[in-house]
Parts: sequence; structure tokens; C-alpha cells
Amino acid sequence: MATANSEDPSAKENQGDLGYFSAFRMVYPFESAAYKTTIGKVSKPFRTRFGYHILKVTDKRQNQGEVTVAHIMILKPSSKEDALEQKAKQTINDVYKKIQQGESFETLANQFSEDKSSAVKGGLLQRFGSGQLTSLEFEKVAFSLKEKNQISEPFESQFGWHIVKLIEKHPVQTIEELRYELENKIRRDERSLLITNSLAKKARDRYTVVKNNPTITKVKALVTNDFYEQKLEIPENLKIANDVVATINNDRKLVAKDFLTYIVGQQKSNNNTKPVSKLVEELLDKWLDEKLIEYYDDNLENEFVEFKYVMDEYRDGLLLFDLMEKEIWNKAKTDSIGLASFYEKNKNNYMWKKRVDVDLLSSTDEKILQKAQAYLKKGKSLDYIKEKLNKDDKVNIMVKSGVFEEDYDVLSQFNIQEKGITKIVSKGEYFFVAKVNEVKPVEPKSMSECKGKLVSDYQQFLESNWVDELKKEFSVTINKEVFEKIKKELIK
Repeated sequence: MATANSEDPSAKENQGDLGYFSAFRMVYPFESAAYKTTIGKVSKPFRTRFGYHILKVTDKRQNQGEVTVAHIMILKPSSKEDALEQKAKQTINDVYKKIQQGESFETLANQFSEDKSSAVKGGLLQRFGSGQLTSLEFEKVAFSLKEKNQISEPFESQFGWHIVKLIEKHPVQTIEELRYELENKIRRDERSLLITNSLAKKARDRYTVVKNNPTITKVKALVTNDFYEQKLEIPENLKIANDVVATINNDRKLVAKDFLTYIVGQQKSNNNTKPVSKLVEELLDKWLDEKLIEYYDDNLENEFVEFKYVMDEYRDGLLLFDLMEKEIWNKAKTDSIGLASFYEKNKNNYMWKKRVDVDLLSSTDEKILQKAQAYLKKGKSLDYIKEKLNKDDKVNIMVKSGVFEEDYDVLSQFNIQEKGITKIVSKGEYFFVAKVNEVKPVEPKSMSECKGKLVSDYQQFLESNWVDELKKEFSVTINKEVFEKIKKELIK
């Protein structure tokens, strides 16, 4: 049913399965429905701000806490070619064999993981809990590891192939430890209605509300049992449209048309209070609470001087943001001619170091690498070398190919000047040899190769010119006497 009917796009792939989640992971009405439904049962339809839902609870379990893991990842090829996929699978399997042979997980992650953000940290990821990742497969494997430093077998997710190492398990904290975090989360989600109701009470105590009973009686006469069938509409020629229903603090008048609009909007709330007169009185109290909070919010700057200063600063900040966006940020993104001109004048600031196109071979066994070096000198292919040296289900040689700057990893130790086969160098437990296919000279990067840095620099250039123009147009005079007084106050 989920696959066929759900308008959640993910349901086409996961058949509606959302995995495990804990409090604050979903909007409050969804969370409440899930927690109140027993295992194996289906909830009644319910509404959130995203739409209407039906959920089935398939399981409940204690919160697993959080985990910290490291991983090695080989990305899925962008094109679905069998040969490329097989190469990626073979790479992750070779890495796993090297781990089984006793080689360092962190070093292998640094060398071979294609998750660049974590590879430099030995594959280390930020701690996470259930429901926080987009990959259920990765989460399942991570939480299945029991012992510290335990390493998973290679597995596939929608993003690629992974090997995961458990760094630490983090049990659920006590309520005392979580209190500050929980309070902040409550303020940010729909539980805050409890706070809103408290604020409404505070506003009722602070401000005077005078109801106009004759107008309220006229409104009651217009509300019929059509409300319960969601058919109630405001009359087209509403004679009492501008009649005052209530007045707040003698300066804000609330009129009948607005109250009737509110009543019509409440028809979908399934309010079955009867008779209609009692329903109108109940809705009037809720409406007045909302209007009191609006009045309270509108008068914050009058009642709290500190808040007024914050709001003034906020308004100025928004104006400055809009101006900067118009004059600088958008121009830097869309002014292709100006950006190209800036690049041409400053291209020497965006230089490649000397680069080399290499096949980098590595092994923990120097003798094995010496054999690989000999094969390279004889012109043997990489596949031939791996076939000859990776025997008995043991990975002795790994290869990493690409175009790298001369100071990448161990390349600086080779002091590469020309094409050919390098000497053998060592780093940590590993020995390396490189087949140099091409040496690329120092040269400017193309615009596409330095786009991010180029746009950022162009923005700074535009901003500097803009400020110079403003200085020509406007004069600024500093009151030295007041400035000195402020400095003395700050020293105190």
C-alpha cells in the first residue's frame, strides 16, 4: 500500500520503512502517533504540517545510544558499467584482505578511502544515533559491531562499498546530563505549545481585554451546524464585518470578519463541541489568546529596551545583507564577463604545482615491491603485476592511479623530474614505487578548476571597490569626545 499510494518519494524504494527513530527525530504529532501505537498495529489517520499519515509500528526497542566509527569507502562508479563496478568491488575486497593481514586500518583509509572528508582522519566519522544517517545499511552494520576496534566485512550501501571499524559506543545519557539539550529541543518543536499556552496566560494577566457581547451574539447567529460538516462559509455581504468583537488595551480593535475567518478555518480541527453557542465561546477564547500573544509580540520593543536594541541591529543587518547580496554576491555569481576578466588579470594566483600522472604501487614487503619494480621496468601491465604478486588469496600489492601534485603523500620523496620508474621509498610500514606516465609543469589552473576560490576572491574584490566608492560618496565624522568616553567606560 505504501509503495502504491504514499506521496513520500522514499516509499518507492523503502516500501514506507522508516527504520528506527527516537524522540525529536520526527515532528511531534508523528512521534506521538508512533509511540502510542502498539507493535503490529496500524494508527488511525492523523495530520502533521506535512500532510496526512497512517503508520504501522513494526518493532520497538530500547534506545541504542550513539556510536563513533571509522570507515573505508569506495564510491559507486558514476556510470553503471560492469567492469567499473567490478573494479570498485575488487578494491574494497583487496583492502579488507590487507586489514586481515594485519595492516593498519587508518593508514589504508588514508590511502584508499574515497570519502575525502574522513580519509585524512583515518576514516573517522562523527558520532551518530539511530535514524541520523541516510543509509540504513551503514547504520545497521555500525550498530552491529560489539567490541571496540572490531571491523566489519565489506558491505554495499546505495553510495558505494564500505568497511567499518567500531571506535566507541556511547550509551544513552541520564536525564540530568541531557536536561539542557532536551529543553532546547522542546522549545524548537511543537511541544512548545505548552510554552505558548503559558505565554497566553501571562498576556491575559498583563493586558486588558474588553469583549463586545452584542457583536459576539451576532457572530453566534451566523455559525450553524454546517461547521461540523465543514460546510460553513462567511456570508458574501457581511453586515457586521467591521463590528468590534473585542478590544485589547483600548488600542487594538478585533473585528467580526477576522473572528469568523478564524472559525471557518477551524472546521478541519474536528472540534465537536456542542451546542454551537458553546463552540463559538470556546473558539473565541482560543482566538483571543492568539491575538493577545500577537499584541505582546508587537509590543516587545516598547516593553523591553534591550530587545529594541537587538531588533534595530537585526533590521540593519538584514538591510546590509540585502545590499551585499545585490551589489556583491549575486554579481560575483552571474557576472561571467567580469569574473573572466578578473581571472585573466590574476591567473598567477591560481597555479597548479608541478603534477605527475602516476601509478603508485605500495606494499608492506620491500622484496615484493622490488619484484613489482622489476616488472614495471620490463613494461608489464598493472593487472599482470597484481596477478603475479597477489597469490594464495593474499593481497601483497595495491595500486593507486591518478594525477597528483608533486607533494602528495609520498610523491615528494621520489623527487620526480621525468617519465619512468622511480626508486623505492618508505613511509611508516609501507614501501612505495611509482610508474610516472607524465610530468605536468607548473601552470595556471583553468577557471573551472579554481571556480570556488576564484568566485570568493572576486567577491572580496567587488566589496573592496564598493567600499571605496561609498567613501567617495559619503563623509563620516567621529565625535572624538564621545568616543573617548565610551573607551573609558569599557575599561571600567
